[in-house]
Amino acid sequence: LRDTASLPGWADDPPVLSTLVQFARQESDLRVAVERYTLDQAAIRRRYDVEYSPVRQERLRHFSEGWQQRLAALDFDALNPEGRIDYILLRNRITFDQATLRLDDQRWTEIAPFVPFADRLRTLQEARYDRRRADPRETAGTLDHVAEQAERFTRELADAARKSGGTVTRPGVTPTIALRAARYVERLKEVVEDFNRFYSGYDPVYTWWCAVPYARLEKAFTAYAGAVREHLGGVRPGEPAPIVGDPVLAEGLRAHLAVEMIPYSAEELIA
Repeated sequence: LRDTASLPGWADDPPVLSTLVQFARQESDLRVAVERYTLDQAAIRRRYDVEYSPVRQERLRHFSEGWQQRLAALDFDALNPEGRIDYILLRNRITFDQATLRLDDQRWTEIAPFVPFADRLRTLQEARYDRRRADPRETAGTLDHVAEQAERFTRELADAARKSGGTVTRPGVTPTIALRAARYVERLKEVVEDFNRFYSGYDPVYTWWCAVPYARLEKAFTAYAGAVREHLGGVRPGEPAPIVGDPVLAEGLRAHLAVEMIPYSAEELIA
């Protein structure tokens, strides 16, 4: 880029086209492949927008493994120098993305007990994306049942907090896990909001059945996320929130160091 940009005519408006042709000849052989990987991955994340969904995790896992196999079959020596650099960077990015998926699996295991209703809600959205029409009466029952669960969990947390003086402790649940669970409840609320917006007002039968259950669920999720955040996460209303990070743990840190090509372990960097 530096050599091409120094050519006379590069910065002209319009430029001398021969300088752009020369620049294109110096591009990486894998430029289009890298762009395709990034765009396809983003498209999958948009298509399966419910975080931690097993369908989303499996689709992303299959995607990265497929790209890993295709990249390994490529003739590295036949690439131009820029292409060889992109080959290594893309290989490292795929490995990093796979490590991130494993971390997501672990994080989901930690918060799953807080959201036993997650599968019932994610399937509503995923069925819509699969162009399967929602059954209004069945959907209303789902929304109402989930709202009832969230209301019960909120009451249980409030009762436990009154008995313990404000803070509730549960085995294996740290403030980090609690706050992640609260954020996920809010994320599920957004997913249901998007699902409801698609049907409400357009489908009169859906609107008749689901208007009240949806309003109940929206209110219940707001209260439940707040209860988890306050009683388990230690975030008190009106007080400065504590600084609680969500660590990537040892494997995650190794993955971050590897993708940035930092040839040291965490222990070596600390030392």
